[in-house]
Amino acid sequence: LVNGRRMAGAGGRGDLSDVSSIPTAAVERIDVLLDGASALYGADAVGGVVNIILRRDFDGAETRARVGAARGGGEEVQVAQTFGRNWGRGRALASYEYYERQALSFDDRRYTRSADLRPLGGTDHRSVNATPGNVLVTDPATGLTSVGWAIPAGAKTFPLKPSDFAAGEANLTGLRDQMDLLPHQRRHSLYVAAGQDLGERIEVDGELRYAHRTSQSASLASTATITIAANNPYFASPNGSRTHQIAYSFLDELGNTRASSEVESLGSALGLKADLWADWRLEAYGAY
Repeated sequence: LVNGRRMAGAGGRGDLSDVSSIPTAAVERIDVLLDGASALYGADAVGGVVNIILRRDFDGAETRARVGAARGGGEEVQVAQTFGRNWGRGRALASYEYYERQALSFDDRRYTRSADLRPLGGTDHRSVNATPGNVLVTDPATGLTSVGWAIPAGAKTFPLKPSDFAAGEANLTGLRDQMDLLPHQRRHSLYVAAGQDLGERIEVDGELRYAHRTSQSASLASTATITIAANNPYFASPNGSRTHQIAYSFLDELGNTRASSEVESLGSALGLKADLWADWRLEAYGAY
């Protein structure tokens, strides 16, 4: 919730709340209710509530700047500016925040740079789609495919001789090679709010939230299982076959694929609060 009001769902299925769209400079506090609060916030709150309370009665100007760095990458820059004004029975506030984080590569962390996790007590997750590739064989009984020969690295004369292939060995490549663990991200976020008392018992308020975020990252390299036949001038067979399937990675030729995203969000709300009689109070709002 934001100021006690629901946030629209984000993500492909609308099943998450994108709190990154809220400028942190505009946050006054965050209330966390661990128990069910459905009586106050509706049936969805049976498991608890996270309520982000944004600044309300701020008068003046505030500038924030933060720079963060880590060995190997992932540097961050965050700058925010907030203006607020109170007058008589009214108030207004505007807060803008800019955030940028550089990409962090899998290669920059010991525990992520290799898909071979055996030194860390795990298993080897490297792929046989490699550079150079591997000659595959198919078991006629099970139909399963495995590596029969490794294509030698550094060969300069073609076609290869049958003796050049390494039987029972495999070239392996890490699926994480040259990939980004964290993408490069840039975000702009804006929060504007205003309120006015209408007499002694009625208050109206409104707010607007806007955010625009982009990201770019190096993702998996393209791989393929390629069929090579004897009509190829570079064809060579370790066992005299006329065709072979080769497990191959295009990392050296094409590099990693690039993944990018753009997210834009807009939220607004208009509300009314009225003190009725005794301890009764009426609150209504509409949100988009």
